[in-house]
Amino acid sequence: EAINTIMKNTLTGTGQKFFDQLVKSICDWSGTDCTLVGEFIEDNKVRVLSMYLDGKFKYGYTYELEGTPCENAVEHGFCAIIDDVQKRFPKDSDLVEMGAVSYVGIPLSGNQGILCSISRKQLESIPRMKEILSILAARASEEIMRNKSDNALRASEERFRNLVETSQDLIFRTDTEGRFTYLNSAWEEALGYKVEEMQGKKFREFMDPEIADKDEKEFARILECGSTLHYESTYLSKSGEEVHFRFNARLVLDNGGQLLGTHGTAYNITESKLLDEERTKAAKLESIGVLAGGIAHDFNNILTAIVGNISLAKLISTDQCSGREELL
Repeated sequence: EAINTIMKNTLTGTGQKFFDQLVKSICDWSGTDCTLVGEFIEDNKVRVLSMYLDGKFKYGYTYELEGTPCENAVEHGFCAIIDDVQKRFPKDSDLVEMGAVSYVGIPLSGNQGILCSISRKQLESIPRMKEILSILAARASEEIMRNKSDNALRASEERFRNLVETSQDLIFRTDTEGRFTYLNSAWEEALGYKVEEMQGKKFREFMDPEIADKDEKEFARILECGSTLHYESTYLSKSGEEVHFRFNARLVLDNGGQLLGTHGTAYNITESKLLDEERTKAAKLESIGVLAGGIAHDFNNILTAIVGNISLAKLISTDQCSGREELL
């Protein structure tokens, strides 16, 4: 009945709420003055996750494991001191300050931490306490592991979020109707719109209608075929200027395979487009120059022949020649 009561009190909680419910329930059931649950950290220390002492919760407490009954519990798998716990562990100042008489503690599964109760009077029913604490220690260990996993996941998500938000690549996500559901901050620099101004709107709202019609056909093809690579399109910035992008995109599915939309990356290729146009213009001008040079050369050849013939005619003609004046 005792374990059912404690488990009932702790079933609804997770994280800090669970640890608080755990230590309070043990104190209420056992009549002890203090119960704590802690996890082992570096340098052989214990970081208290929750402590219930004289009817109040205490947090932010760390203590050295060495020279405490908790160290004995870790070494032997369980520790119960019915009387004179202060004399057994004289270096443990917390026991002296509290006026502790008895102690019972058990390490958490996987040697992750400690669960213990301390009383100012002699404890009874030690075997029963050991049984209950063993069950609760296993549950506390699971919660610590879950917390570590959640913290690691949050840290990973935060690193990924920072990576995405600081990326110069434009990252996007849409629903199946082509509405933007996520955009990173690189879009603001590219188009001049705030992310909040674009999210929830269809991509066609940021381009000329003719280009939008073409892009909607490509979007429909992605939904049918699954992806696109190096697709080029032109958007209009907030100031009305054309901005050229190259897109890579693929489908987004939920765990059940249901289509949610698309996601992918875009690259601003406006500068390279302008450079290509300048190179094309330069190539055209060069071609015109070559053509003009060729024409001039041919024309010069013709003129040279004409002038040469005139000069020759002048040399062999006489002053009386009727055609001399015309040649001159």
